[in-house]
Amino acid sequence: MDLEARLRAFAAVAREGSFSRAAESLYVSQPAVSKHVAALEAEVGEQLIVRARGGVALTPAGQVLADYVLRAQALLANARRALGAGEHAQIGTLALAASGVPGTYLLPATLTRFRELHPAVEIEFRTTTSAGALELVRAHEAELCVVGGFTTPPELEAEPLAEDEIVLVGPPSLGTRRLRPKDLEQLTWVTREEGSATRAAVEAARWELGLGSVRTLELPSWEAVKLAVAAGAGIAPISRFALDLELSAGALVVLDVSRWRLRRTISVVRARDVPLTPPAERFLALLGEAFAPEEKQLPPNSNLPAEPTPLVGRERELVEIAALLRTSRVVTLTGPGGSGKTRLALAAAARLVDAFADGVLLVELAPLRDPELVERAIADVVGAGDESIEDALAGRRTLVVLDNVEHLAGAARVASRLVARTEHVRVLATSRTPLRIRAEARYPVEPLPEADAVQLFVERALAADPRFEADAAVPAICDRLDRLPLAIELAAARVAAFAPAELLERLERPLPVLVGGARDLPERQRTLRRAVEWSRELLAARDADGFERLAVFRGGWTAEAARAVGVDERSLAELVESSLAQRIDERYAMLETIRELAHERFEARADAERLRSRHARHVGAFAEEARSHARGPDEPAWLARTAEELDNIRAALDWCLERGEAALGLAIAGALEAFWYRSARYREGLGRLEPLLELDGKTPAGVRARALATAGRLASELGDAPRARRWFDEALPLARRARDRESEAWVLHGLGSVAALEGDRALAKELLEASLARFLELGRHAQAGGRLSYLGELAYADGDLEATRSYYERSVEEFAKAGDEDGVLGSIEGLALVAFEQEDLARAAELFERGLADTSPASRVYFLAGIAAVAARRGDRADAAKLLGAVEALESELDTTPVTTMRPGYAEAVGEPDSAGRDLRADEAVALARELLERGE
Repeated sequence: MDLEARLRAFAAVAREGSFSRAAESLYVSQPAVSKHVAALEAEVGEQLIVRARGGVALTPAGQVLADYVLRAQALLANARRALGAGEHAQIGTLALAASGVPGTYLLPATLTRFRELHPAVEIEFRTTTSAGALELVRAHEAELCVVGGFTTPPELEAEPLAEDEIVLVGPPSLGTRRLRPKDLEQLTWVTREEGSATRAAVEAARWELGLGSVRTLELPSWEAVKLAVAAGAGIAPISRFALDLELSAGALVVLDVSRWRLRRTISVVRARDVPLTPPAERFLALLGEAFAPEEKQLPPNSNLPAEPTPLVGRERELVEIAALLRTSRVVTLTGPGGSGKTRLALAAAARLVDAFADGVLLVELAPLRDPELVERAIADVVGAGDESIEDALAGRRTLVVLDNVEHLAGAARVASRLVARTEHVRVLATSRTPLRIRAEARYPVEPLPEADAVQLFVERALAADPRFEADAAVPAICDRLDRLPLAIELAAARVAAFAPAELLERLERPLPVLVGGARDLPERQRTLRRAVEWSRELLAARDADGFERLAVFRGGWTAEAARAVGVDERSLAELVESSLAQRIDERYAMLETIRELAHERFEARADAERLRSRHARHVGAFAEEARSHARGPDEPAWLARTAEELDNIRAALDWCLERGEAALGLAIAGALEAFWYRSARYREGLGRLEPLLELDGKTPAGVRARALATAGRLASELGDAPRARRWFDEALPLARRARDRESEAWVLHGLGSVAALEGDRALAKELLEASLARFLELGRHAQAGGRLSYLGELAYADGDLEATRSYYERSVEEFAKAGDEDGVLGSIEGLALVAFEQEDLARAAELFERGLADTSPASRVYFLAGIAAVAARRGDRADAAKLLGAVEALESELDTTPVTTMRPGYAEAVGEPDSAGRDLRADEAVALARELLERGE
């Protein structure tokens, strides 16, 4: 048996998937095929084929050998065809496969052109699905396959549809009205058969629009899809190339759907390491010519530089800048140093050369220091000579790009006069501050989106080190650098010296690390520090001082907070205008890379400690005001504000602990009892309080009593009764000495909760009743409601459901008087519990559903667990177990006693939680709960 026979037998088995069919294809006996394969396995020393009842399968070694053998057979067959036809270099066979869209609408013209150029070449062309086309290449039955896919491009609603674009279409009855997601949910989506790229397009469209479950109708071809849609069966994404006739006849209409449009992508696939036959090489070259993008040549009167490296991302920005220049005479790109204003302006200008017949002219102003030289610099670029620049540009359609104007007051004046005295001139400027002229439209340049930032880093890293491999540290590096292009490029240049993880560690303070940069960059852009300092150096002394003072804040600040450390609103506005600070709603913040420079300068100030003291005292005033709104209608808003200030609160408490300012620290941490409790930050709150309580200091009795009461409550919530009792026992005499009735009421409540934890429910009830009486005397309705809910818990533990109901009903009344909606919802859970225990499932379900609106994570899990219990009692045990699994996952993120411990009846009704529920997010768990309630109606 020779080697060729063995390989031929093996290839037949690999191709046919059975020894019998292989024997039939080779016209030999099955034993002969088996002997050939066995001999081949002995020769290579590997098992190649595994025999089973259902047929045969290739081992990994067999798959490798099959790839080589089938590839050789395909090449040999092509060579034989070419040799048999003569004129060997010019003729042969082109074996080609394509998926539906390319095969039906894009390739026919190219294939026709190929036939004209090479009439002797035999063409084997098959259309199938994308998966089918790829399989033909894998089996070496086709040399090339052309498959289509879909991507979601940037916002292009204002742009005309490209000829090769995929669009969403519907029947004429839909007209041209703009459709919203709720309209689309009522329609059937028409797709092609399973495996087609169109089905993927439908899924992408639905995901983009945020649609839930919609009906689908699968059809086998584009023509069937178009006919079904025209007849009103639904809507579909279809190739624009295929729509000309239908659109002109009015059989279909393009739907105006916000936020979605798809564009086709085309890919050519070939077998790895297989040399193409001459016909395939020629077809590939012809295909490249047919789909080559048109290169825009800059007109001779434009002086834009060739882009040294391609712009990464920014497609949305380029479209929006072009749109602004159609409606505004002056557009200024603003942003902090390193945000990529110059590169974005150059890319936008290069795209617009066709729109400005008389050219796009770049005037670089960074080197200038004298504002009086601006006009001369522009005149030199436009070739004004002895004329004024307005006269030189009169009647011309020209875009003038003024790069880096922030330090030259004269630039604004010249730009204003230029557009006022010409008809068609536009100005595109880059500056850290706006020009502040009437004709100006401002366009802030934001940091890159995460995906683009990562792509930029990887591209620049590969340029620095071709062996670079990205890992999980790269997104973290980009986030640490605020996704600023300059910072990312400078960091990527360091990958030859540091692995990404090492670089991330060194970027704890990025300014010293990010030095170097391309030698042809301006000096101010060769280090991140210089890019930031360039902006700071242009500030007036008063604003530069404010820039440093604001570094005392962490995580942002308000205008009121800025005043507390000596920065007025005028300086704030100047810093925002200078791109050194950002305003987001009512708060201000700095990018971390900018704040680092500010913080360095802050640390060098002689008054740094005094400013930290002012910052901590401002936080103290904020905490006291937040306390005054606790357990009332304004509590949710103040909890949200406190969460926003959490970084500043932590900074102030750190400073108090370092400086031994026990009284101020305890006042802050104690006043935030509602925040620690409502947001289930029990451990963090207690961790902040305990070291401050251990400091020696002259803390007023009332301040220490309040802090002790807060610490005790947090320890109690964590189930640590001994630690809680220690704090409460110390707090009670202090509160009475300070005649602080409210703190006394809180301590009595705390002692009652400790007694309950220790099993003495009679004492617990006595203490809670005393706490309730104090709160009622003070007119604190929300606090009274809370004590009533605790008394309801005690009654439930005693098995007295009627007393439980009475306490919770009174609790709802007191919370309602205070306008405390969260408190009302918490007590409603108690009433739902009573209904559940009394087998009134309809009433329990109604009450539990009200609690799904509860915004408190610690409370919401009770309602979800209750709904799971109701669903289980109604027979829906599988999804009830899944929901209880989600509750377990949500509880793992909170410092709280598990619901199943507090409500064992819920766990008994459901049984073992389903671990699959642990993958659900909070919103998905709520959605599942609502679905379970709807099933039971």
